[in-house]
Amino acid sequence: LQKGRSDTLRGHLRRATCAVFSPRSDLLCTGSFDNTLRLWNMDGCECIGTLEGHEDEITCAAFDPRGRMVCSGSADRSLKLWRVVDGRSQRAYRGLSATASSVAFRPEGANGRGAAGQGSLVCGGEDGIMWLLDAAKAGRPKRLKGHTTPVRRLQFHPLDTHVLMSSSDDGSLRSWNTETGQCLQVLATDASRLLDFGFVPSSGHLLLATLCRLSVDKTQSQISKLARSTFGFLAKSAGGDKLASRMKAEDA
Repeated sequence: LQKGRSDTLRGHLRRATCAVFSPRSDLLCTGSFDNTLRLWNMDGCECIGTLEGHEDEITCAAFDPRGRMVCSGSADRSLKLWRVVDGRSQRAYRGLSATASSVAFRPEGANGRGAAGQGSLVCGGEDGIMWLLDAAKAGRPKRLKGHTTPVRRLQFHPLDTHVLMSSSDDGSLRSWNTETGQCLQVLATDASRLLDFGFVPSSGHLLLATLCRLSVDKTQSQISKLARSTFGFLAKSAGGDKLASRMKAEDA
């Protein structure tokens, strides 16, 4: 983009399904219906490796925090860990209850927790079930159950990395304690209109993109109030004082 030009990456035999950048943005990993992943060097937009081993289409992928490993999910109901340096498969997690729909690594957070250990890798499935795994060694995964439809996005809190957020086609956003597997809070939207979410890296504030109003379910959680106060904070910081005032009036 800085050079004012675009490049086309050619190599996959069928349609691409996902694309993720490495932490330093020097590499790109793409997955495809051809059951493979490809690694691309962004300097020359050249394919530097093809990762083969899945038996069905690639559905999701993620780099580890240091950019040394790639985890891929597939419709063959497995996850694979690949070494970036040589493209070799280092570990496979088989027997998921459904197609993997999302995957994420725990960052090396500000609370001193490293990227290794149980819960350092999380996978969301098309059946709504999530799995906590150890990226450093094989072991029995921990199951997180709460969503009822495909899990579309997973992200760890930037300041407290044992807290995980997940969103699903069921319209809910859930926070989890990855050490205990407990669902901490639930935010529900109407008609499955939750589009995306993310954290402000420096403050940990939550930002949501939704097509509808948020509903406060006092019997389940107080996270809706947190979300709305976060909207107010972001609106004010962006100069949207009228929006922040209107939201405050609506909450009264």
